[in-house]
Amino acid sequence: MTAKTLVILLDSADPVLIKKWAAEGKLPTIASMLERGAHRDIENLPGFGSSVFWASLFTGVDPSFHGRYYKDQPRPPSYAVDIFDKHFRSPPFWKRLEVEGRKVVVFDAPEAPVAGLQKGIEIYDWLSHRRDGPPGSSPPDLINDLMTRFGDDPLKGNANMAYRRGMSAEEVARLCSERTEQRTLATKDILKSRDWDVYMVNYSEPHDIGHLVWHMHEGGESATGNADDNPLLRCYRDADMAIGQLLPLMESDGKAFIVLGPGMEPRVTFNSFLPEILRAFQGRQRKSAKRWLSDSATRLMVSGLLPERVSEALQRLKRKVANKARHSAGQRYFALPNNDNAGAVRISLRGREPDGLVEPGAEYDALCNEIGERLMAIRDATGEHPIVSEIIKIRSDYDGPNLDLLPDLFVVWNRNAETASIRSPDIGTLENTEFGVRSGDHTQLGMLISSEALSETIPPKLDPMGVSRLLTAAI
Repeated sequence: MTAKTLVILLDSADPVLIKKWAAEGKLPTIASMLERGAHRDIENLPGFGSSVFWASLFTGVDPSFHGRYYKDQPRPPSYAVDIFDKHFRSPPFWKRLEVEGRKVVVFDAPEAPVAGLQKGIEIYDWLSHRRDGPPGSSPPDLINDLMTRFGDDPLKGNANMAYRRGMSAEEVARLCSERTEQRTLATKDILKSRDWDVYMVNYSEPHDIGHLVWHMHEGGESATGNADDNPLLRCYRDADMAIGQLLPLMESDGKAFIVLGPGMEPRVTFNSFLPEILRAFQGRQRKSAKRWLSDSATRLMVSGLLPERVSEALQRLKRKVANKARHSAGQRYFALPNNDNAGAVRISLRGREPDGLVEPGAEYDALCNEIGERLMAIRDATGEHPIVSEIIKIRSDYDGPNLDLLPDLFVVWNRNAETASIRSPDIGTLENTEFGVRSGDHTQLGMLISSEALSETIPPKLDPMGVSRLLTAAI
C-alpha cells in the first residue's frame, strides 16, 4: 500500500526569511524538517510571476503549453485582455493521480482550475488569496458544512481591498491569523474523517501579508525593533504552528512536503511607465483620456474614502478601461499586464492580432531587437541607473501550442533604479503616476522542503516543472 502524502503550500513565503528565522529558532517545525529531511531551492521561469510558478508546478509543463502567464491575459484574435478563465490547457497532477487510482484532496490551490475530481475532494475560493468566484467544493455540499462549522473568510478573499478601505496592517494581520487557524481546523477535520491518499493544502496568508506590510519589515525584524510588531514574522509563525499541528496526524510511513514561493522583497517596478513609454516610442506622447480616467480611479480607491462596493466596482471599471486603452489603431506594439518584476510587450503580429502590422520572421525579430535596445537606454531620474536589467524574447525560449497566449517580450526591471521618474532622449522625462498599496512584491525564488532525504541526483536548484516531476514521482 502506498504511503499517504501531505503537501503544504506556503504561497509567497520567502525562502530567505524562512531559512533565517528557522536557524534562529523562530520556526521550530520547519527547522526540524530542514534538519531531519532535505530541501531544494526553486527558481521561477525568467520574467514570469507567481501565476506561472504555481501553474507550471501543478501541470509540469511551461506556460507555452499550459497557457497561463498572468491573472489578466490576452484573448486572441482580439485585443481584449481579461481575467483568465479557471482553466489550464494541461491537466494538474492531481487529476492524473486520480486516474491512477489515488484519492486526492486539494484545498485552495492558488489560481488553479477545478479539476472535477470524482473520488477526491476539491475546495476552492474559500480562504484563498483572491477569490475568483463564490466558495465551492466537490462534493458540492462540503463547502456549506465547512463554512457552517468554521466560518467564512474574514477577509472575503481580498486583503488588498480591506487595506484600501482603511483597515490597519495590524488588523489585516490579525484576520490572517484567524484565517490560518480556520484552515488548520478544517484540514485536521478532513484528515481525520475522510479517506485520502494525497492531501494538498495552501496557506495564502504569506501572500497577503508580504504584499501589504513589507514596509513594516526591516532586516528580519520590525522597524520598531520588536519582533512581535512584525506582522510578517507573526504570519510565518502562524504557518509554522499550523504545520506542527498537521504533521503528527500523518502515519509513521507518511511523507510530507512544504512548497514555498515565489518569495517577497521590497517592491520595485516601472510597469506604470511602460504603456506611455511604448506610445512615446511610436510618436504618441499624450496621455489618453482613458489613461487619465484609469489613474483617477486608482487615486480614489487608494484614498480609502469610498464604500467597499463602490471601490470594488471602480476596480473592475479601472481594469476594463486600462485594458481597452492598451492598444490603439496604428500601434505596432503595446503593453500587457504582468507581475511587477517585469513589464510585458505584445507585438501587433500579422495573422495573430486583428489588425496585425508586423510580419512574422525578420521584421518581427528586428522590431523586438529595436524595442529592447530603446528600453535598455532609459535611465532613472538620477541618471545613474538603467531602468531595465534584461529583455527576454519569449519566442526564443518557448515553442508550445499556446505560445500566442503569452507576451512577446518581458522587460525585467532593474531593482537598483529609482522609480519616481525616468528619462531618455526618446521619451523625455516621465513622472510616476501609480498609486498602489503594495510595499512588497515577488522574487523569483522558492523552496521545496521534504520530510525525507532526497536523491543526490536531484540538482540543488529546480524550476517549477522539476518540482512537479519530483512530487509526482514521490507520491
